[in-house]
Amino acid sequence: MLRTLVAAFLQSSRLPRMFENAQNEKDYERGRRLHLDGHHEDALAIFAKLSKRMPRHVGLCVLTGRVYKELGQYDAARVNFNAAIKLRPKDARCHWEKGRLESLLGNFEQAHACFDEAIALDPSDARFVAAKGQLLVIEGRGQEALDLVRPLLEEGEYIPGLPGVLARLAPKFGLFEEAESALQEAIEDQDLSNTGVAGHCFQLGALLDKKGDYDRAFEAYERANTLKGVTVSEDEAPEVTDRAIAAWTPERLAELPRARLKTEVPVFILGMARSGTSLVEQILSSHPDAHGAGEREWITEISGALQRAGGGAGSVLTELGAIDQSAIDKAARDYLKRLRNEARSAKRITDKMPYNFRFLGLISLLFPKAKIIHCMRHPLDTSLSCYFINFATLNRYSYKLESIASFYRDYVRLMNHWKDVLDMDILDVRYEDMVADQEAMSRRIVDHIGLEWSDECLRFYESKRVTITASNEQVRQPIYRSSMRRHEKYEAHIAVLREALADIVAEYEATSAV
Repeated sequence: MLRTLVAAFLQSSRLPRMFENAQNEKDYERGRRLHLDGHHEDALAIFAKLSKRMPRHVGLCVLTGRVYKELGQYDAARVNFNAAIKLRPKDARCHWEKGRLESLLGNFEQAHACFDEAIALDPSDARFVAAKGQLLVIEGRGQEALDLVRPLLEEGEYIPGLPGVLARLAPKFGLFEEAESALQEAIEDQDLSNTGVAGHCFQLGALLDKKGDYDRAFEAYERANTLKGVTVSEDEAPEVTDRAIAAWTPERLAELPRARLKTEVPVFILGMARSGTSLVEQILSSHPDAHGAGEREWITEISGALQRAGGGAGSVLTELGAIDQSAIDKAARDYLKRLRNEARSAKRITDKMPYNFRFLGLISLLFPKAKIIHCMRHPLDTSLSCYFINFATLNRYSYKLESIASFYRDYVRLMNHWKDVLDMDILDVRYEDMVADQEAMSRRIVDHIGLEWSDECLRFYESKRVTITASNEQVRQPIYRSSMRRHEKYEAHIAVLREALADIVAEYEATSAV
């Protein structure tokens, strides 16, 4: 059945329908369709031209903000949502859009304020209540979320955002039937974009996985990844790893300057996504002398800035260029200042951007005394977990099993190279070892970063700290064994991974103590 809430949701992506001429309306609609079909760069090009002709069009500001959010350009997205709110402060949908962005970025106080404002302006729109419920779930406030959305369940209507809330609440409150029904209804909606349907398919896959219905779960995940329609970026191609290894030779490293800022404050937690980085950071952030800063893209930004300062383009990852002493000193000072803004008095502050493994050479120049924690997990478990996650940012390699395997092989090659050529203190932490003996592994990690032991690290799941990564639910509960050898439940579907990673899997299993 066609529901009034669906109509309202669709209308929100088009409003206000006020145009000075037919061409503007035609271009707006073309850009909107491109965005819904996942062609975000093409949509943005159209919206950029339109904004010069219609600078005060609220709907255009909102749509442009959505596109920037999909592309991971969050500052630009916020600028556009703020512009929409300024143009139409009483439009609840503008506050809702900004709230969804702030929620994605972990700015929960701001997100709650936005959702509360949206609800106050238009109490009849259930989407705003569902959005606040989703935020409460992320914060670990499941009962509050259920109490908030329960009246919506009783209405029996399809409400955008509600299926995702139900899927997250289902395991704890026994709502599997309600959640699956809501997700299936959302997936079958012909008016949702490919991106929207993909999101619901990811949620359905996770729900079916928790039910133990693994074949149907994989089918949902496979559809989700296909609908994303993402191709591997040039930056993730094997040739990039080839160039990085060729650039960072022992001879070149010996010539490069090291920052004169001798600090042990930064701790870099890195590795493949879904390898246990969130768990390690949560354990360390429970220490009274440590702080977890989350995933920061500052090292990537520094890489590009240094390359441009040296007269080149691209990234220091593959082209070292002319890095001088003053530039590396300034970069180190700027990074540490930003890190210190997160926690003024902490003795250690973690940066858990997993893909900093690509920039270990640069990190060795910026912070020669920094401690590195390299998180590892069974290659098949890691790869499959990447395939099962609807990443907030575009980890383009993660939407096909073949490209995941290729990226994983490059990750192993590059980490082996760094260990050969860098004089850095790197601790390998296997997820399986952490599960087998949490205290022993936690003590090794704390000792590695130069802190005295604290029993609070064993109670990491009691921390009030909220993470915004895909692991935010896992780090709020004690360590459990169900994620180990998860790939065995999907053996019928992972021949591509097993064949491509056979030698790496064999080596990992042969050297594992578990």
